[in-house]
Amino acid sequence: MTPTVTDLHEELVTNLITAGHLTGPAWQSAFRSVPRDAFVDDFAVARPGSPILVPIAADDPDRLAHIYSDTTLVTALDADGTPISSSTAPGLMALMLDALDVRDGHRVLEIGTGTGYNAALLSRRLGDRDVCSVDIDADLVTTARRRLAALDLAPVLAVGDGAGGLPNHAPFDRLITTCGLDHIPAAWLRQVRPGGMILVNLGFTLVTLTVRPDGTAEGPILPQQAGFMARRPAPDAPANPTPPAIGASTAATDGPALSTTLPAALDHPEGRALLSVPRPGLRRTSRRDQQGRLVHVLTDTDGTQCRAAERDGDRVEVTGDLRLWSEITEFLARWDRRGRPAPEQHRVHVGADGTHRLVEPG
Repeated sequence: MTPTVTDLHEELVTNLITAGHLTGPAWQSAFRSVPRDAFVDDFAVARPGSPILVPIAADDPDRLAHIYSDTTLVTALDADGTPISSSTAPGLMALMLDALDVRDGHRVLEIGTGTGYNAALLSRRLGDRDVCSVDIDADLVTTARRRLAALDLAPVLAVGDGAGGLPNHAPFDRLITTCGLDHIPAAWLRQVRPGGMILVNLGFTLVTLTVRPDGTAEGPILPQQAGFMARRPAPDAPANPTPPAIGASTAATDGPALSTTLPAALDHPEGRALLSVPRPGLRRTSRRDQQGRLVHVLTDTDGTQCRAAERDGDRVEVTGDLRLWSEITEFLARWDRRGRPAPEQHRVHVGADGTHRLVEPG
């Protein structure tokens, strides 16, 4: 017999409880009371082991099974076909909401409304009068408001650059982001009460920051890694530079080629996660150049780039910004010498101006 929506919904919640993602009755009740299909219309899913997105048609017999799986659903693309909004995998959402440690009476600001599903869960848990959410995309906010209203929920939804928070509704006890960050906006530190918590996706890490009376914040990295879609800035904000193609000249930073070895820790997922704290915008691509050599390109959003082309054996020839290469390799070498401590043994400190640094154990 074909399972009903109710069956699929209950199966998802049961699976999240069994996996340890939903550990308390309050969040279990919230997840049971909010149907995910109410917040998803058109969407696509990634093929297993591939970045290729497969659209799921409205008449697809497996459509509801996809919606009630522990899978991220891509729900909006920009004009270039780049994903700009999604319904995050429920298991990751549950882990983050649990880590947010909300209490009755807390007021929460969500950065990144998206589909509205997360705002609905928060509203069921806390009451919609204590939930605010902001998104840069007016169309997404309009659609989310309609979906929430269909469930008799009316949290505060606003259109704007989430980096500015919502000062007219501050202070908040908790702030949670559902977008990827390369820095912590200082406005958030001012809008969360001392002792309040900010949960962010910084690089490939999830960090819970406790705001201090002096306006700084600090907290541990969580064991779970994540990589949300990057926060979209306001339209008048300067765009990040487009990484040059492999083989393109970066004459401004090119110097003599460096012959060296590729650090083994460069491929370690925990090393990559930790490196993403001081270098949240760092991205690596690897592919063959015109000579058939495998080239690893490391590019940051500040425009710096270095390229490591494989030579004989384990040797690579590094060109481009050798300072960037040195920073990366020295960081990973230090982590290696210290026995590769897990990310959750580290903390992140954020100054009152929003600058952040990794705090190593010991």
